[in-house]
Amino acid sequence: MAPSGPGKLPRLPLDRLDELAGRTLGHYRLDEVLGRGHFGVVFRARDLNAEGAVALKVLSPDFPAGDGEMHQFVQAMKAALPVRHPGLVALHGAGKAGPYCWIARELVEGESAAQVVRRLRKAPQDIDWRLALRVAVHVGQALEAVHRHHLVHCNITPRNILLEDGSQRVKLTDLMFRKALEGSALWRAVLRGKLEAELPYAAPEQTYPDAYVDDLCDLYSLGAVVYALLTGRLPFGGGSPEETVRQVREAVPVRPRKYQRSTPPEFQEAVLRMLAKHQEDRYATPCELLADLERLAKRRNVSV
Repeated sequence: MAPSGPGKLPRLPLDRLDELAGRTLGHYRLDEVLGRGHFGVVFRARDLNAEGAVALKVLSPDFPAGDGEMHQFVQAMKAALPVRHPGLVALHGAGKAGPYCWIARELVEGESAAQVVRRLRKAPQDIDWRLALRVAVHVGQALEAVHRHHLVHCNITPRNILLEDGSQRVKLTDLMFRKALEGSALWRAVLRGKLEAELPYAAPEQTYPDAYVDDLCDLYSLGAVVYALLTGRLPFGGGSPEETVRQVREAVPVRPRKYQRSTPPEFQEAVLRMLAKHQEDRYATPCELLADLERLAKRRNVSV
């Protein structure tokens, strides 16, 4: 599709949304594709009003399927908008233009933790526990801010953690995105594929129907991401979704030091505590987790 300016936007299916590059959506000019997900495509975009670059997530035109879904989307974005922290990717706004809902957020130049884990899986000799510690501390600090606003992220995976180029900053993205779409027709359409990809990072209680999701699920999922960064391996993963669920609910993760002897024992214990099956055995709050991690960093003379 040739680039075009303002005008009626074509209704493209999810697998062809990248063809919107070069078009104008609302007051955003869409440039190249930065990433693709289960629900839409993220573009580098230019805000024509503010003359700044943003990351613009454009959702499938199958969302929303009705006024109720749109209301849920708006309410979730309103809840996320005022939450600001250096460890959170800032939300600039959200809306609908033509057939597409969109979410504008801070543009972070860098790579996701998912890209890092894939690289470490192929080159485990490059694993550095200090990187995993920095991710744990920065995302833990972000969760402290999120939970202070009485919100829950409930979808912490390596894809939602970004490592910024040229700095030591780690940022958590997609706050309230799950809440914005959960239960929608689009959510149900992609649910199986999404679950298969994200099950290894889900807390045991999240694997049950109608699970009650709270801040302790966020701490578990952060532990699963940190485990992957420490080992280059998933904490759990079976040959089928059913086997992965069984492992998440019942299996004990292999201790990280079996794969990486350089991991400090006290860091290993912190990660395993985050991954405890029962909520009462985990850290009760991000503050409690951060106290242990910051003591470790000071004792090991690591700047986080």
